Amino acid sequence: MKIIFVVVVTIGMIACSDTRESQSPENQQRSVGAVASNRASYTLGLDDVFGWRDHYGDLIGKSKEAAIARFGDGFTEQFPGLLRWSPSARTADRSVDVGMSALDATAKIFLVKVFARDNEGLDPLEILKKAPLFTIETGTYSDSTINFMTATTKDKRNRFQFDVSDSAVTFHAIFFEDPEVAVAIPGGQRR
Repeated sequence: MKIIFVVVVTIGMIACSDTRESQSPENQQRSVGAVASNRASYTLGLDDVFGWRDHYGDLIGKSKEAAIARFGDGFTEQFPGLLRWSPSARTADRSVDVGMSALDATAKIFLVKVFARDNEGLDPLEILKKAPLFTIETGTYSDSTINFMTATTKDKRNRFQFDVSDSAVTFHAIFFEDPEVAVAIPGGQRR
C-alpha cells in the first residue's frame, strides 16, 4: 500500500511540475508570444523524441544510483520520490525528473520525464497524423489556468505532453514510464 501511495503522489506531482518560469500572467503571455513567433520552426520529429528513450528511458527499473551515475549528483529532491536534474551536459541540456517507486532501498525508477529545451519543438500534427497509435487526452493543469494535451502510446510506455494556449500548442515534455507500475495505481489514474 505504501508503494502505491508513493507512486500516486509522485505521478501527480510530476505531471503538474514545471521547470519553466513562474506561471504569472506576464510570464504566460511572454511564453505564448515566444512560442507563437517560433511556431513554424519545429526542430524535432516524432522519431527524434522517441529516440530519447535510449538516453533517458533506459533507466526504467533501475536504482537511484543508476540515475546519479548517468546525470550526476547535482539533483534536487522536489518531494520524496521525485528527483530533478537541471539542464547540464550530462542531461543533454534538458531538465529531467525521475520518479522512484518507493522511499527505501528497494526503490526503482518507474518514470523519467524529459523536458524539451526552450528552442526545441515538436509539431503536434506529427502526433495527430498517427492518432490511432495514441490515446489523446486534454485538460487544465491543477495549479494554473494553462491547458495541456497528452498523447500516450497504446503500450503506455511513452507520454507526450503539450501546453495549449489560444495561439499555440507547444511541446513541453515526454514521459517514459513503466506501465506495470501505472497499472498498480488505484482507478488507473495516470496524472
